[in-house]
Amino acid sequence: MNLVFYGLVFSAVACAVAFGTPGEVGKAALDSAKASVDLAIGLVGYIALFLGLMKVVEEAGGFGSADSTRAGAPLSRRAA
Repeated sequence: MNLVFYGLVFSAVACAVAFGTPGEVGKAALDSAKASVDLAIGLVGYIALFLGLMKVVEEAGGFGSADSTRAGAPLSRRAA
């Protein structure tokens, strides 16, 4: 997998140098990195929200009881 990544980076740099646009490639890479960080921070917020909700449901007895375990058993079995 590392070879694929390095190949993509090398080909992007080679094309940027060949076509004379290394500044634009660098700016696009930084813009994409900023967008990915913004996305990751947003997803962490959603994960924290739903983990908090699941903790409340667990404390209220929604999970962990024998009835819910028995009811969910068919969903967790492996198909043969």
